[in-house]
Amino acid sequence: FTVAGNEAGDFWTVQALRDGVDGFNCLKNPEFLAVSPDSKSVYVGRRGTLTPARICIFSSDPATGALTYVDALLDGTAGVVDMSPWAMAFTADSEYAYVVSDGEVFVFDRNPLDGTL
Repeated sequence: FTVAGNEAGDFWTVQALRDGVDGFNCLKNPEFLAVSPDSKSVYVGRRGTLTPARICIFSSDPATGALTYVDALLDGTAGVVDMSPWAMAFTADSEYAYVVSDGEVFVFDRNPLDGTL
């Protein structure tokens, strides 16, 4: 979910996202959440146990903070093998993403337009 607030310390829910709704399946038991340095993308990763490991990619509305599902990078697809993500970091220019997995670090080019890896 997305939470917003004001200087007075009041907070309210802007949006609630649920696993398995609206075409994405990565919010159940997530391992991490990461925001790109340009604040345009939010990534939620989870390790694979009964389903393939994945990193779900969301765009972030700069005015409201609301998230829109963009895509998912799944282990076993697009040349990604044995990815079991548990942390993610970015270069300062948001051009590359680093994903820590069990005994490995994956380096991905990041599309600056939609945040896909």
